[in-house]
Amino acid sequence: MVGNDETNRDFKRKLGLRIAQLRSEKGFSQRKFALVLELDRVTLNRIESGNGNPTLDTLARIASGLDLTLEELLRR
Repeated sequence: MVGNDETNRDFKRKLGLRIAQLRSEKGFSQRKFALVLELDRVTLNRIESGNGNPTLDTLARIASGLDLTLEELLRR
């Protein structure tokens, strides 16, 4: 099970970095993007740092805010 936990942590870290990069490319500060998504900034920060455990609904909101589909967001 340890390998699985490591894989999950790695995926969340990479996804968080991708979200942060895409957000920045769109010109959003973390605070502004959280407001647009109607999401708590601390929650967004945890997701971007790979420490959050976002629901599919939250990931779909993030994808939409980045003008992406959920599938496009989750692609590595």
